[in-house]
Amino acid sequence: MIQMQLSDMEKETSSLKEQLAASELRKQSDQQRMKELLLKEGQLEAAKAALGSGTLLADLETAVTKTAAPAAEQQLALGGLRLLIKGTDDPETLSTFQKALELVEWSRHLKMLCAAQIGIAASGQQIAILEECTRKPAIAPAVAPDKFATPNAAEHAAAPLATSQRKN
Repeated sequence: MIQMQLSDMEKETSSLKEQLAASELRKQSDQQRMKELLLKEGQLEAAKAALGSGTLLADLETAVTKTAAPAAEQQLALGGLRLLIKGTDDPETLSTFQKALELVEWSRHLKMLCAAQIGIAASGQQIAILEECTRKPAIAPAVAPDKFATPNAAEHAAAPLATSQRKN
């Protein structure tokens, strides 16, 4: 009986030693990560201080608003700069990123991507086709709107299956 308890205690001790060793490794990894994050924090603070006057933001906003058809990349740059200077509490930051998302025209790009993937597959090549490209419009599930969805996201939730019709 005592030997059984001793054996159990030795197993538990061994297990605890393994857990301690694993904790030490995590601690070292976390300490390294902390050094990296502190360095990045310093870089971020320096960039924020350099851009803090808002002159560059005002110049970029003026340039983007004067553009007849602003590109998604311009809106993203503007959103990124606003995020850096104004932070997440600024409502215009979110609005700028939403405008960029609307400008991306991802549904058109997804259709082109699907057509290319289906074309590659039809050529006999092995390719992993995106799930969105294999959905049939009548069967596609409705997308529940969420806080990240654009107003027309439900319309673009499923890309139509690329088909070809032969005329004889």
